[in-house]
Amino acid sequence: YTAGKDKLWGIHIWRNIDRFNDEIDSWMPNNRDNASLLSQAGHITGLEGIQTQRQLEVTPSLTVSEQGERLRTFSLADLGNNAALVDPGHFVNQPVEFEPGVTVKLGITPTITVDAAVNPDFAQVEADSTVILANQRFPIFFPEKRPFFLEGIDYFQTPMNVVHTRTIVDPDFAVKLTGKQGRNTFALLMASDKAPGDYPDQDRADPDFARAFGKYFDKNSLIGVMRLKRDLGTQSSIGFIATTSNFPDNYNHVAGFDGRFRLNPKTIIQFQLLGTTSHRPFFNPDFVRELLGGVPTRVNRDRIGNGLGYYWLYDYTGRNFGWFIDGVGRTRDYRANVGFTRRTNTNINELGFRWGTEPNPKAKYVIKRQLNTYSSINYDFQGRLQNFFNEAVVSFNLQHSSFFQTGINYAYERIFEEEFGFRRTLDTGIGGAFSGDDSERSGYRKQLWAYGERNFNKKFYAYMFAGYTFGATDYDFGAGPKYPRVSPEYLAYLSDPLTDPRQPNPPPLNPGRGNLLDIDTGFTYKPTNPLNIFLGYTKSRLVRNDTGRVAYDDNIWVLRSTYQFTRFTFARARIDYDSLASSVRGQLIFGWTPNPGTAFYVGYNDDVSYNGFNTLNGNTLIFDSQFHQPGISRNRREFFIKMSYLFRRSF
Repeated sequence: YTAGKDKLWGIHIWRNIDRFNDEIDSWMPNNRDNASLLSQAGHITGLEGIQTQRQLEVTPSLTVSEQGERLRTFSLADLGNNAALVDPGHFVNQPVEFEPGVTVKLGITPTITVDAAVNPDFAQVEADSTVILANQRFPIFFPEKRPFFLEGIDYFQTPMNVVHTRTIVDPDFAVKLTGKQGRNTFALLMASDKAPGDYPDQDRADPDFARAFGKYFDKNSLIGVMRLKRDLGTQSSIGFIATTSNFPDNYNHVAGFDGRFRLNPKTIIQFQLLGTTSHRPFFNPDFVRELLGGVPTRVNRDRIGNGLGYYWLYDYTGRNFGWFIDGVGRTRDYRANVGFTRRTNTNINELGFRWGTEPNPKAKYVIKRQLNTYSSINYDFQGRLQNFFNEAVVSFNLQHSSFFQTGINYAYERIFEEEFGFRRTLDTGIGGAFSGDDSERSGYRKQLWAYGERNFNKKFYAYMFAGYTFGATDYDFGAGPKYPRVSPEYLAYLSDPLTDPRQPNPPPLNPGRGNLLDIDTGFTYKPTNPLNIFLGYTKSRLVRNDTGRVAYDDNIWVLRSTYQFTRFTFARARIDYDSLASSVRGQLIFGWTPNPGTAFYVGYNDDVSYNGFNTLNGNTLIFDSQFHQPGISRNRREFFIKMSYLFRRSF
């Protein structure tokens, strides 16, 4: 902050009352014709003669843990040389580990802060949600949960998600500098991540593995981020961001500009332009063609690739009407190792409209109605259409803190075999990643869905989503031993008496259409103020049209409970069951957190299989009794104690 004579401080104060249909009471008028909440802040003055001091915070921490996991009995080479060998595995308890760490925060000025940390990882305390993994083409985003990286994360956020600190998996140390001076905002982040070179002991002991990857053992990835931004006027800015990631034989650099400009209280425009350069293995879909043509080549070319990314947005948000149009694209060799990228070699343009009615809190049933329409089109940098999508959604805010929403969408999808593997070579007759005569697949899909939620009272809350898709794509990946691939070619392959499950030579992929059911529902029960119980259920079931077989059917149950003994002391339990993986994950934590820096946790994490499969030999081809493991078998478990204490001094 900046204090002094005649300085105005903007301040917002409001109260959100859920039981009154999400009513918001604000000390300043909130004009819904103005899309900017920040510009409607009240102002206070008179903060003069304030004495400021530098503040130093030192938080030493210690993690004591003991882990056990199921490991292979035989090497991968032995398993590969003996098709009849089945590895039963064995459970190994590792020695107790002690991991000290320290976090230091220094307030250089009231607006500039330096943070430094050694082993800044409290990953055991917060577990990721169990999600549907079957039939997924692209990476799944998991949010950051570690306190060191969450603090000040807004400094590094840009429209294209160039910085996602979950990519810094297990840092030895990290340093941040964040602050604002006048109209200039700046942030620096540096980290050394040991995860890329932290190979398991069992892999290190494998001679073949060590020859191939030994040069990467115990090597760290060095990461750097720089963010600069300058305010232009009251609610506009222009910025620069750069990231770098460096590992032996692999580097990635990203740099670019972005801007946000408020044209009037209802309209903004935004843009970002990025350039990337990387040295890394890039998959070569023309490997077979080049090899047959006498060109020395590799499946994964170790080369330099340069990429381009862009984003633009025009948004109009009025009281009861709004619309936006935007575009985002990434070339084939675009990489952002420190960020999150879902897809490359794609452009997407989106157009959306919103119409709403005036809220009427005294209405008998419906407080507000809203209609949203959304359209998008995807195409690659070769000009080929990838998909289009159109959707209409109707929403109702209801009495008794209830909400209902329903939608219908119609879409087209087109996929190419070089996105999944090798491109076919027509002059030699050698096929590609897809079976048959066609190197691409396409089709239309339609979906109907509905969502509702309600706060019944202070004790009960429930929500539910249900959707049914006609013409969803089964990419023919298979979904583990329970649900192997169900395309016609693969079923014929399985029925061939010459097929050996232990020496598979499966046919190419044959993506096809099917019908998909999705359900996501949850219920929260709070019988007393200290106790909170949540039960959730997620289902995804895809049935393929051409064979009538179930491609996958995944059911996830989640039970979470928290008991708050006092303001600072709690106990938390969680159990996740995933039917597709036949896995049960459990977590039990006792915590004491008297302030944000001082904490004490005692916890236990467990991962077991229930009527699952032995995966130490790799994914099995079919349901085979020799791989089936009836009953309960433990995969891994961990006991841990984490403690930290905040020392604070002003000077």
